[in-house]
Amino acid sequence: MEHSVFGASGMHKTANCNASPRLSKLFQKLYPELVSETNPSAELGTSAHDASEFCLRMGVETYDCIGMTFNKHLVTDAMANYVNVYVGEIRKIIAENPDAIVMIEKRVTMLSVGSDVFGTGDCIIYIPSKRRLYNIDLKYGYGIVDVYDNIQLAHYSVSTMDTFGWWDKIDVVEAMIIQPRAEHIDGVIRRHLFSRNDLIEWQKKFTNLVNTARRLDSPIVAGDHCVYCDASPICRARLQRTMSMVGHDAPLEVLSAKEVMTFYKEIKVLSTQFDKMKALATELGKRGVKLDGYKMVQAIQRHVCNDDDAFVNDVLNHPDCKIVGDEMFNRKLKGKTDLMKIKGLPKSVISTHFKAPPTALTLVPLTDKRPAHGIGGGLNRFDSVE
Repeated sequence: MEHSVFGASGMHKTANCNASPRLSKLFQKLYPELVSETNPSAELGTSAHDASEFCLRMGVETYDCIGMTFNKHLVTDAMANYVNVYVGEIRKIIAENPDAIVMIEKRVTMLSVGSDVFGTGDCIIYIPSKRRLYNIDLKYGYGIVDVYDNIQLAHYSVSTMDTFGWWDKIDVVEAMIIQPRAEHIDGVIRRHLFSRNDLIEWQKKFTNLVNTARRLDSPIVAGDHCVYCDASPICRARLQRTMSMVGHDAPLEVLSAKEVMTFYKEIKVLSTQFDKMKALATELGKRGVKLDGYKMVQAIQRHVCNDDDAFVNDVLNHPDCKIVGDEMFNRKLKGKTDLMKIKGLPKSVISTHFKAPPTALTLVPLTDKRPAHGIGGGLNRFDSVE
């Protein structure tokens, strides 16, 4: 599938670092081998999207897909439940609006800004009689995504209006984030309304943003958004950012608590960048670049079975086989949360055998929904009195 450097999913990154598109293009040109890589979470998300698209197009229930495979992932009971939240909401809108025009996985282009500014909307629904448009985005990950003034949904909305010329036919766009696997104070289905005037203002923002990003001297700004940038392994600004955030005049022997927390907040994005830099260093070695103090050697590889079920079947049916099969498996008991979801499993037995581990403390952002742990007397234990 063709992707745009000014696509909806990457526009947040471009808004924070205008140079991101041109640096990404440069990295793709220099190291195409390192760009095609994906990750398990993204692959699972694609599977959920594919399953939901199949259900919507074919008119089948999500539970009928249990046991089917999409994008090499098996649809489980859990996935069917999660995807059903998204599919069910779409079907509800369609049932309530007989004149609904529905588009699933539809590519839309922001023609007023550029032919290379496009994205693929998960679900777009146009209700002519109500002069209303729905732009619905399925998020299958755990990271909370806010719907309010969401730049990705604004991109889809403006692009839809441009693609079909609906600026004079729609008064309100209802943008929706459906994120069934992540808890949010506003629920798993979250909505935000864009008026036509709102989208006109967004159209102006996108025009300025893309025009700035096209410049050869577009500003490079490092930040948390770098975790999603292909070019982070070659970006000097990314490495300089963390060091510039701590005081240069402070004693070098020790770090203050403030400086420790500065680095702590950067761990996620830095870890991602360092992983990418390791892959880049390996690629340079493959290309024959001389790397002082290092050499390329044969990596240790583990054999992988290409079909587990076929292997087990062949073993057990072989005339020389003298085992029952259990010896070939490393079995691991599911966790308490997953066991509690199994129908017919006595919950009292689970409670008897599973004991809560000792309480442990960890650092999380203030946006985390868990209550703060009281440390130092009454700290965080009472509401403030005004």
